[in-house]
Amino acid sequence: MGDLSSRFFINPVRNPLLWTFIAAHSFVAIFLGKIYAFAPDEMGYLTIYRAAYESGFSTASILGWSNSQTFILRFFYLPAKGFEAIGIPDYLAIRFLAIGTSSIAVYLLLSLLNRFNPRKTSTALVVILLTPSVFLWMSLGLRESFIYLSLSLICTGFYFLTQERGLLSFPFLLIGNIVLFETKSYLFLLVFVSSVISIIFLLLHRRGGIALHGYLVTALILPLVINPSGVGYLSDGIKGQFTSISTTGSVSIATVTASNAIAASENVATTASGLKSALSTQPHSLFSRALRRLGVKIAPAPAASSSSSPVPEDGRTYRK
Repeated sequence: MGDLSSRFFINPVRNPLLWTFIAAHSFVAIFLGKIYAFAPDEMGYLTIYRAAYESGFSTASILGWSNSQTFILRFFYLPAKGFEAIGIPDYLAIRFLAIGTSSIAVYLLLSLLNRFNPRKTSTALVVILLTPSVFLWMSLGLRESFIYLSLSLICTGFYFLTQERGLLSFPFLLIGNIVLFETKSYLFLLVFVSSVISIIFLLLHRRGGIALHGYLVTALILPLVINPSGVGYLSDGIKGQFTSISTTGSVSIATVTASNAIAASENVATTASGLKSALSTQPHSLFSRALRRLGVKIAPAPAASSSSSPVPEDGRTYRK
């Protein structure tokens, strides 16, 4: 068991791709400063992080984390608290947390791909990681980094299962499934169903022992035992989807295409206006300074209207 694990994991210190990944994302996180226009959801997650350790906080009514348990969410954000303890601002702390979890995911994938064709697979991984949206999501304080981490843990666990190392695979499968269920329960459902189908297929073909499949089954069941309320949220979500389909009726492809086009144009307009507002309110950020050097004019922030109720930076009023 020890020999397999030592051969599987690459040396992170001697891997330039991993360190380049960390440096590039850290630079972007610092460079943007308090600009959230590229991912407006980040402000919401920052608000949740700020309130997560207060007494009386509950994830039950929190958009995005309603399927999670409060103590698990606090555990997820614990490293960010460590960053804050050494003087790093909170918005940057959750970004560094996202970069850290994404880096672990990349490290596991590099180790996994190294077992096959290191050169070709590493090139493919670099192309994927340089996709603008993926790159940005890994640099900001969003929950996508937890999804990347969970999926990489599950993939690593499945690899050890294929090597008939059930005991070695179990912690990867268990932690990966817990993180995925707490973060995106419907993705966990897909992993659950595909895993059950795989087990049935292997049993029918008499491949793999009962004990080996037992590790996978246990890793799939324990997240549901730990968070039984999450099962209810998942069930309600599935029923809601079917109810929506049955009540909506048939919709033409042209209508769907037109709706998607309108939504896309609205998203672009929202991002553009949000970016303009962010640049005017954060004129001293590195990002704003760089744009000024490029000749981009940044309008001053408009004066607050007495008739409007401003939303404080801590976002306490973002959800009523």
